[in-house]
Amino acid sequence: MRVLVTGANGFIGSALCRRLSDAGHEVIAAVRTSENPVPNAARQILVGKIDATTDWRAALAGCRVVIHLAGYAHHSETDATGVHAAFWQTNVVGTERLMRQAIESGIETCVFMSSCKAIGERSPLSLAGTPLALSHVSTTLPEGPYGQSKLAAERLLTQGCTDAGISLTILRPPLVYGPGVKGNIATLLGAIWRGLPLPLGSIRNLRSFIHRENLIEAVLAALVADIRGVRTYTLADCTFSTPELVRRLASGLGKRARIYRCPVPILKGLGHLSGKAPAVVRLTESLVLDSTEITADLNWRPSLKLDAAWHEVGEIYLQQHA
Repeated sequence: MRVLVTGANGFIGSALCRRLSDAGHEVIAAVRTSENPVPNAARQILVGKIDATTDWRAALAGCRVVIHLAGYAHHSETDATGVHAAFWQTNVVGTERLMRQAIESGIETCVFMSSCKAIGERSPLSLAGTPLALSHVSTTLPEGPYGQSKLAAERLLTQGCTDAGISLTILRPPLVYGPGVKGNIATLLGAIWRGLPLPLGSIRNLRSFIHRENLIEAVLAALVADIRGVRTYTLADCTFSTPELVRRLASGLGKRARIYRCPVPILKGLGHLSGKAPAVVRLTESLVLDSTEITADLNWRPSLKLDAAWHEVGEIYLQQHA
């Protein structure tokens, strides 16, 4: 098939384009800038800024499938009006523009990379205090502009694709890891590499994660599945605590994790004082995802050995920064 991938030169997109090309698909890579060319693409098309004016028609020509990865993320989620507007313009208005032009071009299938943040930032707790897994039927309570914009994009795609008879798969992954990962995991890697003591020893949470290749397997499974209408899936390949995350990252760096105890309320208080409350929430709260539905529908199962996968994250960071 001829497949359009938006955000094709990003962390997930570059690896996805490689896998699609290896599987024999003709990959059309839509990118915002000419930096980081996509070597596995049959064509790379510069679309520029993603908003209400983006012209997707050249990229969509002849495509049967759209995999929409492009979005505004990894930025400070403050209450500033400009930040909210940036999330909304790219993730909602830009997505609507793509959808309208995709419908006009005759697209048959769409895969949308959403986020578990469209549901919320934390798992509810059982009466026993155990975190409950979030799924596609969980109540959606996004807390920040990123999650709110992703949920809004999901809803407009659901309505538009349903009206047009286009099959839509929405994926809600947790934090994605893998070689060359950026964001919060890269920050932790840097702190561990520099030997900084980390006040995380008192945290007793559970967080779900997914490796980039396992997430790509889910995308590929969605393309070949005989599914009509709209399907929404949460998915993850591992779940463990923040201290355990640090230990796994340290193993790949060949370092000993320097973790000491600090009461969680103090950590949260310092987060509020420093303006980093959302980051502290992600370190201290639980967020667990349920993969039951996607396993049943798409026969998706993580294929990577987790110990080796996490070790590789540290090894690659070491190669790039040592």
